[in-house]
Amino acid sequence: MARKMTWREFGNVAYAMKQLMGLSGAREEDELGRMKDVASLQESALDIAKKRRELQGPSEGEKWKEEQRKEQVKSAIGMFSELYKTASPANKKVLGEKMGSLWGMMGPGERAEVEMIVSHTPINPRVQKAMWFEESNPAPRMPIVREGDGTWTNQPPRTPEYRRVWAEFDIAMDEWNTLREMAVEGKKPGDKGMEWKKVPKMYQTDDPQVSAYRDPIDRKIKYFRFDQKQADVANAIENGWQTPQDIMEDGFTVVSSPKDFVLSGTPVTVRQVKDNLTRQTKLQYSAAGPMEEVKGKPPKELVDTVYLLQSGKRPSQLKIKNPRVVGFYAQLSDIIKAKGKERQKKLRVMQRQVMDTYPNAEERFIPFVPSDISVDWWYKLQSIGSKFPLIGLVIPDPSIATKDSIVLARADRLVTFVDKNGKPNQFWWNEAERVALDINGMPIAETKDRIPGDKIETMTWE
Repeated sequence: MARKMTWREFGNVAYAMKQLMGLSGAREEDELGRMKDVASLQESALDIAKKRRELQGPSEGEKWKEEQRKEQVKSAIGMFSELYKTASPANKKVLGEKMGSLWGMMGPGERAEVEMIVSHTPINPRVQKAMWFEESNPAPRMPIVREGDGTWTNQPPRTPEYRRVWAEFDIAMDEWNTLREMAVEGKKPGDKGMEWKKVPKMYQTDDPQVSAYRDPIDRKIKYFRFDQKQADVANAIENGWQTPQDIMEDGFTVVSSPKDFVLSGTPVTVRQVKDNLTRQTKLQYSAAGPMEEVKGKPPKELVDTVYLLQSGKRPSQLKIKNPRVVGFYAQLSDIIKAKGKERQKKLRVMQRQVMDTYPNAEERFIPFVPSDISVDWWYKLQSIGSKFPLIGLVIPDPSIATKDSIVLARADRLVTFVDKNGKPNQFWWNEAERVALDINGMPIAETKDRIPGDKIETMTWE
């Protein structure tokens, strides 16, 4: 039977084991310290080797590999750049992405070497902005038009027939390019180099002497002919009839002093103008204010004739070939030369012809040719005309009226009135004002609101 260990013996054993374990821990700590020292020495050695390599630079093999990589990247981006020039829109997008990836692999020095090669690609920020603009604002396209042989095309010849089509396309394309440039440059209309000029830009048409432009006011396409007489332009500017900008925007040149007429108390200016495109001369009328109280207006052929006579111009001088104007001018010229009863007879014939030519009541203006009338009488006629607005009297400005100036007045029919001696006489009657007109076109106040055929006790006919 085994003997039990006493408490003293157990204590001696425990003390011995403790001593043994203490010696073992010390050895472990020494070993750990030694390993740390070795690691520290190794790290120092590696650091020294790294710095030596940095000082020495890459090896020949490494240099060769790096140069090969650079050349491959530059070659690839150069190839993509050439393909980009003729690629379709879809392929351009793919090529742009590939070039962007290669661009990211290149250093500052490499990018500087190929910068010119890729300047037309999305690598260039300006090109990228332009692409963004084009995606949201497609460029104008030439419309498809039908040619004379029945075929359809979007590239018609530059001929007078397609002048407007080309003008609209050329101007729209130039405006689009201007907006595109502004988007790329980040500029506004008021910035330097982007000022919008008051005088519109001119665009060449199929005719070397004719240019198209967009009117800055109404935005319509108009034309200007440069082979017009410079004397006409200079004359209009020197006399203050127009400014250079007026000539451009109006589309015509004023070639004679404006003449003023009075229509029912409203001044009307007549100007002789020459079309800047066709070079044809015509007459232009403009009222100084609203003419609401007058219903209707005299036929243009009659007003043209009155202007010609007042200005001392013949229809042939203005190249006017309207048969009515030519006919009226010849008749009135003959009437003005006649005197007394012969004048009145010829005038009555023409008045009847005008009534037949213009059956519409609102256009039924007939001419009167007063004779031996003073300037003061013209002012009096203007004053009386304002009291009878529905007669619509058309008379020359009293300041320029001459002895044989023409008067136009609305009339409806011939009526008869009897004087206090029982002598009948015929007069032109204005139904709107219900008043008769004398041989000079003047309203006869005594006939106002009377019934045709009545006896006028206060008047006698000479």
